[in-house]
Amino acid sequence: IWKINEGNPSALVLNFYLFGSKNHVEDSLLKSSLQKCNVDLLAFTIDSIGNFQKSLKEFSIYAKEEGYVKHEYRSYLVSYFRPVVEFKEVIHESLALKVARLLSHNLSRKFYVNKSVPIKYRHALRNYIRYEISDLVKYDGLVVEMQNKVVILGYIGPGDEDKYFTPIGDIDVTTGTGPDTYGSVILANEIRTILDMEKFK
Repeated sequence: IWKINEGNPSALVLNFYLFGSKNHVEDSLLKSSLQKCNVDLLAFTIDSIGNFQKSLKEFSIYAKEEGYVKHEYRSYLVSYFRPVVEFKEVIHESLALKVARLLSHNLSRKFYVNKSVPIKYRHALRNYIRYEISDLVKYDGLVVEMQNKVVILGYIGPGDEDKYFTPIGDIDVTTGTGPDTYGSVILANEIRTILDMEKFK
């Protein structure tokens, strides 16, 4: 997080939840990085029985804002999302919408509460610049690549954790084979969907 922040990205987005503590040393390092860095957004979600799944307050207080992430399925595929939802009589904006607001300060597109929007998928994982944590440690010059970019910090493999079936995959879900698209890639496409809606309104 500290290394990425040195590159001065236009938005630093943490697409994961910090549910539990590890140990004093690691937690202290994480808190120190979050406190010193310009972490714009941190994800949270609402589970299947209607409970918030959010990062511990000791970590989330260092993020400027939190935005919710919730995937919607149509015909077994993640193909819709809700930019704005009402939950327990409180209005929440999605992580994608909050990122779009950072990038387009005059965002005027209005979204109805609880209204689903189709994700206009444009890119798969291979179409994005991506780095492993070890790359940032080994090559100091990489931080320059972060300047004025949206940097999404999230899981992209090698396993199927946070991976879903989407319309951009070429896998038949009925065959029992694995999902095709990571959550951070879905988030990136949701952000682009909102920005395109604003651009072509």
